[in-house]
Amino acid sequence: MPQNEIDYDSLDYNRNKQNKQEQKQINSGLFIIATPIGNLEDISIRALNTLEQCDILLCEDTRVSKKLLSAYGINSNKMVAFHEHNGEVMAPKIFEWLKDKKKIALISDAGTPLISDPGYKLLAYCYEHDQEKEINITHLPGPCSPIAGMVLSGLPTDRFFFNGFLSSKSTGRKNTLLEIKDIQSTLVFLESPHRIENTVGDMCEILGDDRQVAIVREITKIYEERIAGSLAEVLEILKSRKLKGEIIIIVEPPQKDKKEFSQEEIKDMLKKSLQDMKTKEASNYIAEITGLAKKEIYQLALSLKD
Repeated sequence: MPQNEIDYDSLDYNRNKQNKQEQKQINSGLFIIATPIGNLEDISIRALNTLEQCDILLCEDTRVSKKLLSAYGINSNKMVAFHEHNGEVMAPKIFEWLKDKKKIALISDAGTPLISDPGYKLLAYCYEHDQEKEINITHLPGPCSPIAGMVLSGLPTDRFFFNGFLSSKSTGRKNTLLEIKDIQSTLVFLESPHRIENTVGDMCEILGDDRQVAIVREITKIYEERIAGSLAEVLEILKSRKLKGEIIIIVEPPQKDKKEFSQEEIKDMLKKSLQDMKTKEASNYIAEITGLAKKEIYQLALSLKD
């Protein structure tokens, strides 16, 4: 995933290593480790201990990863470049290292590996070729910009569809947006600063300019910011200023067209539902159908039972 600019020079992290002998020792295997997306303090103690103990550190960009490792006093000589351009060549070699009981960490430039990142091909190779199930593969969770952006958005988070980056071409963007516009979920995208205005413009055209959106950028950094409103309102803001940093776009689900129900229709539906469901269950079900408040339907259900 894209790396935010981190001011490593202003950081002074010196982990207390005097109790190294008390560290929990890790077994051999592949460790998929999430790393900070902006604030260096967001790395977990487990991640640091694992990075320190691993024999090999697979890095998307060794120059970026070296800054992180140096900040925590972890040996950077263990780094091996692993990215989309050498993934197919490296996968068999890494698999052999794992068969030889090596401890290997996989990290991306920032955030959670495999999310908008080609590392999944390595896992697929390992799962396919490890017929004896000898290799331990685990994930050390941590920072993930799409999740962080969605949390800060203020939009529904119970269901979401993560699309990653849209096409750099308007035609490609519009085609994808047409495919997913009616999905009953919050839509989550990654975007670069120089394309954000054009992308939101295409969203206005395809998704509807009154659909609510939140743009969250520079997550966990000093200039973290949330810009929210309708797609049309946010587009006007973007026309007047240039954004920087990694950007997450979160778009609300499409609004359902609710049918108008009469009081008698609602009572009839409730009576039928109460034959097979408990009062609360039936009330929630009818509230979902009608779009009315659960409390209102529940009170009606109680009156019908009485």
